[in-house]
Amino acid sequence: MGGGQSGQGATGESRRQQDGDEEGDSEEKTVARGKSKAGDYVRQFNLLFEENCNYGFRRNLWGMKPMGIVLCILGFILGSSAVAIHVQTHAVVSPISYAGLACTLALLIFWIVWCKPNWVRLSADAYAQRLLAAPDTFASAAAGPKKTTRRAKEPKGTMQDH
Repeated sequence: MGGGQSGQGATGESRRQQDGDEEGDSEEKTVARGKSKAGDYVRQFNLLFEENCNYGFRRNLWGMKPMGIVLCILGFILGSSAVAIHVQTHAVVSPISYAGLACTLALLIFWIVWCKPNWVRLSADAYAQRLLAAPDTFASAAAGPKKTTRRAKEPKGTMQDH
């Protein structure tokens, strides 16, 4: 009897190991399938994603416009003051100081002239068009890959061949 039990034990252990391997394979397959679906999602919706990023970026800039203007004005005042102090004391003014003032002034012009609701609206409309064009793609992505049914091959010489 002892030999029979040890045989069952060995069979039980090998069965558990096989089950463990199958579970490991299942987990690996699940992870691989998830990565594959994520990659497919990115490829299918790349343009939609880009439009969403553009819209979000412009919307966030529009929201930060008051702070951007205040910081540019403050930076320009402080930079101008530093240059003025250097000029009054006959110290050498670094070209970097002038470049900083020019950049601050350019950013101030951007905030005042360029960053407007119509600028945000352009990207919002582009995103909306992409989003409205995508329902069929979303539906097919949510349903997953189409399952194809294959007909079983029938042996030659059946009644359907005639």
